[in-house]
Amino acid sequence: MYLYLDKVSKQFLSVYSTSGNSDRSAKISTTTMAHVDLRQLPREQIKLLKPRRDLASVFDEFRIDDARFLEECEGRSRCCQCGQSRKYFCYTCCLPLERFRDRVPKVQLPFAVDIVKDAREIAGKSTAVHAPILAPGHVKLYTYPDIPEYSDASERVVLIFPGRGSLPLSALLPKTSTSSRSDSSLPFDRAVLVDCTWNQVKTILRDPRIAGNVNGRAEAS
Repeated sequence: MYLYLDKVSKQFLSVYSTSGNSDRSAKISTTTMAHVDLRQLPREQIKLLKPRRDLASVFDEFRIDDARFLEECEGRSRCCQCGQSRKYFCYTCCLPLERFRDRVPKVQLPFAVDIVKDAREIAGKSTAVHAPILAPGHVKLYTYPDIPEYSDASERVVLIFPGRGSLPLSALLPKTSTSSRSDSSLPFDRAVLVDCTWNQVKTILRDPRIAGNVNGRAEAS
């Protein structure tokens, strides 16, 4: 079985079956070339899915800066802020190493982003650290329970997390015929993301600072 994110909607996935499957995997072959919501599949079927291997061109439409200078890096360096030994960036301070600082691209976002990370998540393995490094003026990383109050009534805050009552994120964004979109046209000022396992997420979502103060809930689509 091969699985890949559909270009139209990342909420759904297309499933392809390979030849020589057992009877057990043949049950999923009925979904060949069909869009399937993984949340509706039994756990036994999800375990049979494997990622596709022909994804070499998946990022062709993205504008990605040349990162070959990282391949020339030898050894490790000390973070200028905490003094810890790091390779490319400091996952504790969310900073690129000083020798790379001028070469790391900076991304401008149309809204602020708060990432709430569970304290049990290993910082050195978390991809959430990449966001504040690339967009330091727009993204902040918090380790739960040290999070903002979100009590400012003038700020529109949306929680991006899948579940009942969540709207597709595309439904919140204004429809426009051009690729450009002004910040003032967005229906929210700040997006809150949660970085943790499914076993840890309930505690964070039930926190009164999030459950009682965010203005809405959406899921990526």
